[in-house]
Amino acid sequence: MRGPRGASQADVNKIDGLDVTRQWQVAMFDLDDTLCASKTTISPEMAHMLRSLLGVVDVCIISGGRFEQFEVQVLKPLGVFPELRRLHLMPTSGARYLRWDGARWNEIYFERLSESEKERAFKVLRDGAEEFGFWLEDTWGPALEDRGSQVTYSALGQKAPVEEKAKWDPDKKRGICFANTRHSVWVTSR
Repeated sequence: MRGPRGASQADVNKIDGLDVTRQWQVAMFDLDDTLCASKTTISPEMAHMLRSLLGVVDVCIISGGRFEQFEVQVLKPLGVFPELRRLHLMPTSGARYLRWDGARWNEIYFERLSESEKERAFKVLRDGAEEFGFWLEDTWGPALEDRGSQVTYSALGQKAPVEEKAKWDPDKKRGICFANTRHSVWVTSR
């Protein structure tokens, strides 16, 4: 059987010379700082590589962001094509899972937090940010965001420019410091 541009099917199943159909059934990626910079769209080159990879294996993309971030960062640049059915999306760190059915994105599951769990998470995160001196009044959008299945803290705000984030925490020590304290909250609905 011949593939695109006269390539054999064996060649189509190879990415950089590696036969992916024999090695893996799914390729998984984090979105931000792996496929693209935080809260930016994937490049045309990355979109091309993802479309090619989806032609041979299932692909799962996971991120702490909402599904709406996936729409902006990945889905719009990818476009709609038959192999999109092989794409698995896991927003909010995997607490939500969606699949394409050929016409729309279907929710497989969504582990929503209760209102009391959200309130607790908001309080603990704000208290911790204040204790560490990370809480800022002048931010790019809200610092705390309810994502349904996760409450997220972004010191500079949810819409902070990538350059500002890099300047604020260039070696990622502030994030690690905050994550390794009693103020790091993992609240689940199950």
